Amino acid sequence: MELKKCKRIRGNNFTKEEELLLVRVVSQFKKIVECEVSDKVNNKDKNDA
Repeated sequence: MELKKCKRIRGNNFTKEEELLLVRVVSQFKKIVECEVSDKVNNKDKNDA
C-alpha cells in the first residue's frame, strides 16, 4: 500500500497590519541594527533595541 503525501498549503505568517507595524518599528532602529561596528556601546544599543 503506497501513501502519497500532499503538500500542505501554508497560511500567511503576518497580516498586512502586522507587516506595516514591523516595518515601522524596525525602521526606528535601522541605524542600530545595520551598524557593523561591534564595540561595547553599540552592542548595548543593539541589545536594548
